[in-house]
Amino acid sequence: MQKPFEPAETDICKRSTGITSTRPSEALAVDWMSNHARIMTFWEDRLVADNADMALIETVHKQAEWLNMMLCNLPKLNSGKT
Repeated sequence: MQKPFEPAETDICKRSTGITSTRPSEALAVDWMSNHARIMTFWEDRLVADNADMALIETVHKQAEWLNMMLCNLPKLNSGKT
């Protein structure tokens, strides 16, 4: 039985990234990064298709690239390495 104010186990992270965590805030943060990376990639594609300002495209690309790099480092959570 869950104690008062004790976070419940979540599987949000496992669904989006395959990473399992019993820490809900950790799983939610990974889920947020994963969603944000996909959204940034979507907008990058749209901006390129619309021939948008190159500085904006580069900024969005760098943000998407950084988020994806961070997500690539997250499997260390499964092995207990942080």
